[in-house]
Amino acid sequence: MGEGLGVKTKLTFWDIVAAVGILCLALLLAFFPRAFFSASTSVKIIGETYEEVFSLGKAQDVTIESHGHSLVVHIDENGVYVRATDCEDKICKNSGVIEKSGQIIVCAPAGVRIEMISGDEEADYVIG
Repeated sequence: MGEGLGVKTKLTFWDIVAAVGILCLALLLAFFPRAFFSASTSVKIIGETYEEVFSLGKAQDVTIESHGHSLVVHIDENGVYVRATDCEDKICKNSGVIEKSGQIIVCAPAGVRIEMISGDEEADYVIG
């Protein structure tokens, strides 16, 4: 009973082709992710009393006051990040740069949501 099933496997040419193809796809995804994910053209910022959409491209800082906290959000052609905040946990500031559609930064103490959106998503208005 301790014997194997007696099945021998042999590596074929097509096994090697499939493995190389999967490896190439993995490398492409790792080094060129923008080619496979939709690029964002706008950022939507939602705060306590407002919602605004900004175009990417022109470098600018936006100051947001919400729930007694202040955030400075930097927007440019490379993406969006929180440059400064006065909340205690600073999770939003430490989130880094977002650049792809669907990515978000949330500052829970301030009640602010920063979301990358693609150009085909409907916006109420665009500033910037």
